[in-house]
Amino acid sequence: MIWVITCPENINEESKLITEILTVGNSKILLRKPSWTSISYCKLLEKIPDHFYNRIIIRDDQQVYKKFSLAGIHWSETARNTLPIPSQQLHYSTGIHDLKQLEIYKDHFSHFLLSPVFDSISKPGYSSRFAGHLPENLNVAVLALGGINEHNITELPEWGYVGAAVLGSIWQNPLQSVEKYLALQRAWDNSKTMQS
Repeated sequence: MIWVITCPENINEESKLITEILTVGNSKILLRKPSWTSISYCKLLEKIPDHFYNRIIIRDDQQVYKKFSLAGIHWSETARNTLPIPSQQLHYSTGIHDLKQLEIYKDHFSHFLLSPVFDSISKPGYSSRFAGHLPENLNVAVLALGGINEHNITELPEWGYVGAAVLGSIWQNPLQSVEKYLALQRAWDNSKTMQS
């Protein structure tokens, strides 16, 4: 499973690139634009075919989530610390930077994005902390985030990750975003095949 996180900055023809990624693969898209308003998100979503909405997750915006019947809501750390935490729903995720948080929040979120697994591509100096096996018997879905490329993504299934959330490797060069996504998806699929 691969989640593609949108670049925080605006990307030229972003709706077209998101649509192409959703067309060629089975990924989910996490709309994460910290400076955007609900109106900005709506304008972007209106340019994406609605049959893809069930594969789009939005960060912190419950109004847009409901309006477009999106796949889920991703709770930022700020939202998690200031809003009432939901009872577990299949469509909730959150990011964490400490394995202890898995235990604290496991009954509230269906997916966790753990970072940084490898040295971050989009945040220089954000160094690897979780490159290795996850604790056994977690009983939660953990996606690796941070520094993931088509070479190191192959380690993740063996380490216990159910997938990867990617940002820098996709958006470093937006004109190659679809090709980069396809390379990641092929590497992920191959590593899952080898593991089985």
